[in-house]
Amino acid sequence: MKNFGKLFGIISIITIIVCAMAACDFLDLTEPDKTPVAGDYDIGNLKQAAGGTIAAVTVTPKSGKSSGARTIYYEGTGNTVYAKSTTVPATSTSVVTYAVTFDVAAASGWSAATGLFAGVLTIGTPTPVAGDYEVNGLAQKFGSVTAVTITPKAGKSNGARTIYYEGTSGTTYTKSITLPSAKGTYAVTFDVAAASGWNAAAGLSAGNLVINDNPTPVASDYNFGNLTQSADSVTAVTITPKAADKSGGARTIYYTGANGTTYAKSTTPPTAAGTYAVTFDVAAASGWNPATGLSAGTLTVTAARTLSVTILGDPAFGKMLTVDVQKNFSGKVEYLWLRDGVAIYDEVFSEFWYRYWINLTDTGKNISVKVKCEGKTVESPAVTIQSLEYKLSQSLDEINVLVKEDDDWWELSEYYYEDFKVQWVINDTLSSQEGWIYILNPGDGGKNSRGQSNLRFNNNRLLGCDPD
Repeated sequence: MKNFGKLFGIISIITIIVCAMAACDFLDLTEPDKTPVAGDYDIGNLKQAAGGTIAAVTVTPKSGKSSGARTIYYEGTGNTVYAKSTTVPATSTSVVTYAVTFDVAAASGWSAATGLFAGVLTIGTPTPVAGDYEVNGLAQKFGSVTAVTITPKAGKSNGARTIYYEGTSGTTYTKSITLPSAKGTYAVTFDVAAASGWNAAAGLSAGNLVINDNPTPVASDYNFGNLTQSADSVTAVTITPKAADKSGGARTIYYTGANGTTYAKSTTPPTAAGTYAVTFDVAAASGWNPATGLSAGTLTVTAARTLSVTILGDPAFGKMLTVDVQKNFSGKVEYLWLRDGVAIYDEVFSEFWYRYWINLTDTGKNISVKVKCEGKTVESPAVTIQSLEYKLSQSLDEINVLVKEDDDWWELSEYYYEDFKVQWVINDTLSSQEGWIYILNPGDGGKNSRGQSNLRFNNNRLLGCDPD
């Protein structure tokens, strides 16, 4: 056969490979570190006498809780001025109060935590005030009147309360501990007996009891929603009248830590994992009394869902990438692979795409994977696929395209078939030949030959690459 000499080739290649994927599980459900909460600890020395040496507040982990080192802070509250400090306050001859918080250092199996609330350090013997108590039952329907309730808030005196009713605003009723039953308005006051660490108090105002013909809302008039949530997406509990004949008065919802969870009563939904008592007030509405302190049940906030993904494997042509998924919740995991931030298989997630074979198009590019589970989606850090070495190889009567893998040169046709198309161009004229191998024709000698496709391979072409 005629000696055609050397042919200079220029080739661009694009490959789209659809990988067949076998069922295999790469999930790692290792339990993540837990995070301490205030309810994990016993708190001591929150009430101390005035005039003596003040002992540090004690914060002791309960059984099975984090033993990480605790750092305790004191900060003046109420009328007490004291900048936040780890120094135990000095004694005082008057009643002073300090908000006590603490940090917990990381320990085996436990994350660190900061700003946990331990309570209020009170030095001296305080006297109860009306604001120390929750008052409910001040608006009631004639014929079904029950006693006003006065309940101490957390950390306040639980001394016995004696409640008095006295007519006001035109209602005649001599001050008495006997609950009135007639329609009218009654001033409610109460005394608090002395208790351990607390003085007695008398004549505290609880507000006015109003008895009229209007019904008073009760908790069973309402439906409650969102009482079980995850810490990574807490929204307000919903409280909705069951029917049109129930009070539509505005509802104000309160959350208070319960069952070992520390959270001062607030209208702000909590965000930390724990258990919270949910109560609500209902404003007066046409034909309805107001109501306070109604129970909506318990909000349970589970630990925040964590989901992460890392790509494993050798980032080189012909190799397989897999994923390492870390999560602390159950659910089906689905995958979406991306090349330079663009979805490789359209914007469609699949539970079967947990691995990926690297093809020619990927070389020199950044590959990442998105993982979705139960509405939560994360993307892995990208890995850069190694650039590919390739060349043309000429025999007596044909030219092949070779790629280098593991220090060896391989013909493309050994790896990819129908999904790859090569078009050969001779002296800038498109040849009728298509395929992995160019068969030399009589008359090609001395001409320039190059393989091309409709898209460039790795955005490059082989320039001046002599066939062997």
